[in-house]
Amino acid sequence: MPLARRARPASAAAAGLGLLGLLTACGGASEPASSASSAGSAAASAASTSTAVAIEGLPAMQADPALSATLPSEVKSDGTVTVGTNAPFPPYEMFTSDSDQTIIGLEADLGHAIGNLLGVTFDLVQQPFDGLIPALQAGKHDVIMSTLFDTADREKVVDMVNYSASGSGILVATGNPGGIKTSADLCGKTVAVQTGSAQVAIVKGFNAACSGSEVMIKSLPQYTDELLALSTGSADAVVGDIPAMSYSLAEKVNTGKFELVTDPAQPNGYDSAPVGIAVAKGSGLTEPIRGALQKLMDDGTYTTLLKKWDVPQIAIDAVTVNAAS
Repeated sequence: MPLARRARPASAAAAGLGLLGLLTACGGASEPASSASSAGSAAASAASTSTAVAIEGLPAMQADPALSATLPSEVKSDGTVTVGTNAPFPPYEMFTSDSDQTIIGLEADLGHAIGNLLGVTFDLVQQPFDGLIPALQAGKHDVIMSTLFDTADREKVVDMVNYSASGSGILVATGNPGGIKTSADLCGKTVAVQTGSAQVAIVKGFNAACSGSEVMIKSLPQYTDELLALSTGSADAVVGDIPAMSYSLAEKVNTGKFELVTDPAQPNGYDSAPVGIAVAKGSGLTEPIRGALQKLMDDGTYTTLLKKWDVPQIAIDAVTVNAAS
């Protein structure tokens, strides 16, 4: 089953103990609190705060006891949710720098914010893109955050908790030397897409409108490889996620090199669909993640993060689960 995009051993047992302390401290008590119980509550509070990840542009976040209580017991005790991802794919996920492989971006921020509300650590682990779902099925990851489109095929093996909606667009070199205005103009041209992505199927679908030569697909492992192919002329266009391509146009390294083609008949992009977090079926994490995401929407954190990463156009009003079916 192709992945659609555009998208580690546990090591925080101490954090899990801190979470358990917080949940215990939040239980009702009919007796007056003693100095010992007060100290215990303070320690539990400090432990829960220590698990929170600071997110640039957001105030400090506290765990929500009601949301934490929805977590499976093994996740509470472990304190870590392992998140498979694939960088770079800005603005969703990217590395801090060439020398610092810390993963940052919209989905990194969302993951840390969800983890903060649940009182656990969302540990982002780099994984080849086309191996993400097999790794999830094999138990290497608990969830995937890698700009994944929700599809009916995907819902057969994972739950999709959707936080946005996006479509695919066409990126060309500045000046549009190939005169590409719509998908029909890609016939006979070489188009770069990411290996295993939804865009592979989308571009193949464009061939139905070709009366002569079909689109020649150039499948590449990374989005940065697609941009390189376009800049060197080995590809005539790139078909990819519109927000990611819009963000790349603003990067200093790409400024003036590329432009996004807007098809008047497809203002929101080709095959616009929900984008979300893939959760292993039966893991018990679907509802906790849905609840945390919805709270982020309700309290304005979600809007703040979309604006921070220059993708307000992908916003939706409410979290959905398995919306494709």
